[in-house]
Amino acid sequence: SQALGGPSSYRGPDMKTAHAHLSIEQRHFDQVAQHLVATLQSLGVAQEDIDTIVQAVGPLAHDIVNTESSSHHETTSIPTQRKKRKESRMGQNGSSHRGGSATLEAPESTLAALGIVESSLDSLQTNVFVADANLNLIYANKRAMDTLQSIRSEIEGTFGLKLEEILGGSIHRFHKDPKRIERILKNPQSLPHAATFSFGTITLETHINGVYDQDQRALGYVVNWEDVT
Repeated sequence: SQALGGPSSYRGPDMKTAHAHLSIEQRHFDQVAQHLVATLQSLGVAQEDIDTIVQAVGPLAHDIVNTESSSHHETTSIPTQRKKRKESRMGQNGSSHRGGSATLEAPESTLAALGIVESSLDSLQTNVFVADANLNLIYANKRAMDTLQSIRSEIEGTFGLKLEEILGGSIHRFHKDPKRIERILKNPQSLPHAATFSFGTITLETHINGVYDQDQRALGYVVNWEDVT
C-alpha cells in the first residue's frame, strides 16, 4: 500500500469483521482479484510488484469469503487468473458515498466485489473509475471524487452534468464519437488504451483496461486518469 501512495500500515478492522455484512462467495473474491490486477497493470505497476501483491491478497480469501456458492460457478485461483490474462492479453441514479469515494447502488454481488477492493483503490494517489460491462460508471475512488469536485464547473458547463449525476450513466456522455470508443473497448487486443481528453480549459490523460472472467467475457473496465491541464 505504501509503495502505491497509501498508508504504511493498515489500521482498520480485521478482514473477517470488515466484510461480515456482505454475502461474499468465492467467485466474488476471484472477480475482485481480476479488478485489482487490471488496475495495477493500467497504472503501470511493475509485474514483480503485482505478483507480490497478489501473493499477499490470495490468503485473505479464508477470512473474506463467507457464503457458499449459490450455484455451480467455476472458480479460478488468482495465479490461474493472472496466467489466463497474460496468455490472452486481459432515469435516477442513486449512489452511496463511503469515505469520499462513490459507488452506484448496483446488485449485491457487484457491491460485494467492489467492497473488498475499495479500500485499496481509495489509497491510490491517482483517479480511478470503474465501469460495468455496459460502459456505465459504477464507482469512483476518493481521489477521483476530489478531482471532480475541483473541476465541477467545467463539467457542468461543457456536459450539463452535475457531479452527483456522473455515476450511473454511460461513459459515452463524455465522448464525441461513442461508436469509435466502443469498438476500441470491445476489442481486448486494443487494451490497455491510453488517450488525452480535453474539454473547456481542462485536459485529462486517461488509461483504460478491461477486466474479464475465466471465459474472457468482459466484466467491466477500470479507468485511471489525471488532470494534466
